[in-house]
Amino acid sequence: MKKETALLVLGAIALSAFLSLTAKTGTDDRAVNLIGDITEGGYTPWAEHIWAPPESWMETLLFSLQAAIGAFVFGYTLHQIKGHDKREDNRRKGCCNEPPSNP
Repeated sequence: MKKETALLVLGAIALSAFLSLTAKTGTDDRAVNLIGDITEGGYTPWAEHIWAPPESWMETLLFSLQAAIGAFVFGYTLHQIKGHDKREDNRRKGCCNEPPSNP
């Protein structure tokens, strides 16, 4: 099990490194260019960025961190749900050294 997990993590790291090194432009840049082409340069954005990262790699790092936190929360939630189901099954079976209830 540990070997499979280590290979999965290594594969995810290799894939994310490959994608971050080969990325040309993001979908946001493509959308801005497409809107500019459609409106012939007459479009002005409604809002400005509050903060823009000084380096492009920092933007990728922050996005990756956000994705990792989201994956952790999702995995933790699924783990808690699965654990709750197991605890409920064990309670119904009367196992796990739970003290008997007094009627």
